[in-house]
Amino acid sequence: MTQSSKLNSGALLVFILTVGVFGIINTKMGVIVILPLIAETFHVTVPQAGWTVSIFALVVALSAPVTLLLFSGVNRKKVILLALGIFTLSNIISMLTSNFTVLLIARALPAFLHPVYVSMAFTVAAASVSKEKASKAVAKVFYRCLCRNGVGSAGDELHCE
Repeated sequence: MTQSSKLNSGALLVFILTVGVFGIINTKMGVIVILPLIAETFHVTVPQAGWTVSIFALVVALSAPVTLLLFSGVNRKKVILLALGIFTLSNIISMLTSNFTVLLIARALPAFLHPVYVSMAFTVAAASVSKEKASKAVAKVFYRCLCRNGVGSAGDELHCE
């Protein structure tokens, strides 16, 4: 593989990891704006619907130390694909269910792999480019997600890179 193609594939990988982290962060926080709709759909109060956010945060907080250790020796590519698969499946279940308990379970499942995916995304981003560009690759994954979460698609026009 030539140096130029390695740099291009590294940039593509950083972009893919950024999209993954952005999707996962939106899985965590995006539900906040639809809490009234969740309450109405599932015939619960808005505070009860708020458990969809709380359960995710609690599972992340309680499972992070354990899951990070459990997955530290596993192939990164497989873990990243597993995490994205579980996130996708749980979001589909969340979208299709009419049972509030199932919704809470579907929200809790991907939370176990949230810290694993994000930490591995940073690690893989750093490893995908030259040592001189490693910190910049990690910063791009992190900063683009923060910027897009803060200002939405306007972040593209603001050159959040």
